[in-house]
Amino acid sequence: MDLFLLQVLLSFVVGGLYISLMTVLSEKVGTKVGGVLTGLPSTGLIGLIFIDLTQNAHVMKEAAKIMPASIALSTIFLIFFVHFYKNNTYLAYFKALTLWLVFNGILLSAGIQDIKVFIIIALILFIISIQFFKKYKNTKLEKIKLPKRAIIFRFIFSGSLVALAVLFAKLSGPQTGGVLASFPAAFSATLLILTPLHGIDFIKSLSKGLVMGAFTISSFAVGVFILTEPLGSLYSLSLSFILSIFMAICFIKFAK
Repeated sequence: MDLFLLQVLLSFVVGGLYISLMTVLSEKVGTKVGGVLTGLPSTGLIGLIFIDLTQNAHVMKEAAKIMPASIALSTIFLIFFVHFYKNNTYLAYFKALTLWLVFNGILLSAGIQDIKVFIIIALILFIISIQFFKKYKNTKLEKIKLPKRAIIFRFIFSGSLVALAVLFAKLSGPQTGGVLASFPAAFSATLLILTPLHGIDFIKSLSKGLVMGAFTISSFAVGVFILTEPLGSLYSLSLSFILSIFMAICFIKFAK
């Protein structure tokens, strides 16, 4: 088998396992902690690791450049989902995802090359999302045993997105790979599985933490972009991930 295809397959397996583990873990706690855990770098982390492995550190850095804004658009995706929800999870998800894809298409076609512009866009979007979800109270997730098909769905869905990010970074350029690495895979699995089980009010509460989690992913991407050139890919990924965990702990401890 071609080495690149083997690496894409490996990215599918590793990405699916990691994201499934993080989302299952997030369900063992309340909406604030669970949302932040679900929002920790998952698709982005694994996607960038395998972009680096299949190509090089420069391509990984360029993929990370667009990610802050693309990830912030995932929080707007949550707002769209809540807005469109009318007792039909899949229709609301389809509409929200369509808009996410449209806005990311605009982001890609704009030809922006300065990460500062992406950071400004991200900050504006995060402010909008925080203001939208701050009125919802944190709730505790009632204990429920998820069926095996739900875990399998998360694995396949999340792993596929990581593999596509690696593949498109090779075929269509690093920024396209960065957008796919920013795809709200963990968010999507959470919405599609937990909304039918717990209702839209629970999702509104959970989304507060998801927005905070998304902020940590954007910070992770900025860290990777800044640190890759002076430190190399291994240290930039490691230090940026540690930073995102530290930020997540702060959000869990101090956020209301």
